[in-house]
Amino acid sequence: IPFRYDTETSSHLSEVLENAAVFIPLGVFLRMLGTGAGKTILSGSLVSLAFETVQYVFAIGAADVTDLITNTAGTAIGVSAYALLVRLFRDERKLNGTLNTAALIGMAAFLLLFVVIFYMN
Repeated sequence: IPFRYDTETSSHLSEVLENAAVFIPLGVFLRMLGTGAGKTILSGSLVSLAFETVQYVFAIGAADVTDLITNTAGTAIGVSAYALLVRLFRDERKLNGTLNTAALIGMAAFLLLFVVIFYMN
C-alpha cells in the first residue's frame, strides 16, 4: 500500500523527499537531450521499476511501490523545472550550456570530496 508505514514514521517523509530529489536530474537531462516530456517521465518510471525489481530479486534493501511513485514524481518535477528554466532563459542552447557547466562543477566537487574522505579514513 503506497505511503503506508506500520511502524515509526518520522524518517519516511525525508525518504520520500530524497527519492524524488534523486530523480529530478534525470528529468532535466533527458529533456536536455530532446526527449519528449511524456517519454521522459515514462523513462524515469521504468528506471525506478528496474531499481525496485533488482532490490526485490536480490533482496537488497526493500522494494516499495512508494519509491516507484516518488521516483517517477521526481522525474516529472525535473521535466517541469526544465520547462520553467527554458521560459526564464529564453535560449535553450544557453540554458543547456549553463546546466552542463553546473553539472560538471557539481560532479568535480563531489569527486574531490569523495577523494578527501577516502584518504582521511
